[in-house]
Amino acid sequence: MFVANSENPRRDSSRWGLPVARRRHTRGCARRGARTVIGNGDQYRIQHPPLAMVRQTSSMQQKNSVREIGPPHQVCDVIAVNPNVRIVGRGDRSAPIIHGSFYYRAVSNEVAPVFDRFTVTAPLHYGIAKAAFAILSGKKESLPRREEAMPIERRLGTQGLEVSALGLGCLGMSQSYGSADDRESIATIHRAIELGVTLFDTAEAYGPFKNEELLGQALKGKRDRVIVATKFGWRIQDGRVDGVDSRPEHVKEVADASLRRLGTDHIDLFYQHRIDPQVPIEETVGAMAGLVAEGKVRFLGLSEAGEDNIRRAHATHPISVLQSEYSLWERNLESRIIPLIRELGIGLVPFCPLGRGFLAGSARRAEEYPQDDWRRSDPRFQGENFDANMRAASTVRELAAQKDATAAQIALAWLLHKGDDIVPIPGTKRRQYLEENVRAANLTLSPAEIGRLDAALAPNAVAGPRYNPRLMAFIDR
Repeated sequence: MFVANSENPRRDSSRWGLPVARRRHTRGCARRGARTVIGNGDQYRIQHPPLAMVRQTSSMQQKNSVREIGPPHQVCDVIAVNPNVRIVGRGDRSAPIIHGSFYYRAVSNEVAPVFDRFTVTAPLHYGIAKAAFAILSGKKESLPRREEAMPIERRLGTQGLEVSALGLGCLGMSQSYGSADDRESIATIHRAIELGVTLFDTAEAYGPFKNEELLGQALKGKRDRVIVATKFGWRIQDGRVDGVDSRPEHVKEVADASLRRLGTDHIDLFYQHRIDPQVPIEETVGAMAGLVAEGKVRFLGLSEAGEDNIRRAHATHPISVLQSEYSLWERNLESRIIPLIRELGIGLVPFCPLGRGFLAGSARRAEEYPQDDWRRSDPRFQGENFDANMRAASTVRELAAQKDATAAQIALAWLLHKGDDIVPIPGTKRRQYLEENVRAANLTLSPAEIGRLDAALAPNAVAGPRYNPRLMAFIDR
């Protein structure tokens, strides 16, 4: 059972930005004086007083599981408890808190779900959630340990953009990595939200257009729980990308089209996808700033921009994020770009953090991929380059085996250890790989382990150019 002290139910909670609510009882909920015992299938709104307790009761013993839940007068619906709790830590490490809406699924047939849902509309002590789930389900380990839950959100830039430590790259759901599977892709997006992922990355060029439409479809009814990032900057004709176009009038046209495809009234993060050498960056960013003033865009970003354009863009309007390829596989940003964006207070969102699968241990030779797979033309997957890169990446696989992790988790953890201003966006269209990737956010690497990875995949250890010459021409370096 779940027992909550419910004295002083009408005390004001406006300090915490929460509504004052009356207690609500449904079937099976028995009133016991100043306490209420919540039974199977009940729904109950609790407005907590300064001290609230959870007690675990059995025929043998009764003991307190936690002492205090933090801020007084919290409001929460207890409908069920989900194992995928997201920790958002607003206090010290010994007393993290959680929030959000979570869904529980039975791990096995032995333990049926007690309720269908657990919603917390206010900060709640982790101990209460853990104790409540153990009491209600009888399975103490179904709720993840703290180190298995999504960690504290990260701040990108200095304008107030906060996102989960890992985002989800959506490109591969619509192109470049084999055939599309919209049903599984949408299920993966929904699962990401359940696991606490808040940053979802797309672009007009992905598909083209199909990926924005897919993400918009997946986010129906869930839009207010996520940060949507999309990009502009290409000339798209007859369904094909045909050069760059960042003219101010085109920026506005693309923004309106992206809003329609995404089914939303605002874009949280709007990137210039590639620098247009024919249009001064001040003109492009000026048009982007106009979208911010209109309320159509919240934050601005650049992708694969070089030093000069980053400085000039940031002087025109604050840039919150730079998106560029960065991983153990590709470290070209370390010498000049990362120091610059940290000087300016710009966050970094690395794409392809798993080296297009190479760091995940799933790489094959270029000729083994189908014609529509990006990696078939990737120089690093070809000939002797492939052999050399497999040898270099073996250190990632070895360390993963030693730490009982996957190679992908090691590669992502390396990135996360490089700074709190870095939010990788590993791409996948499969729930299985998403769940593996999310667990990387709680994997700890020692300084010695990070040094070992740094040395094994130093820039000169990776064989072959990053892109073929046609694609490299679009990189502003």
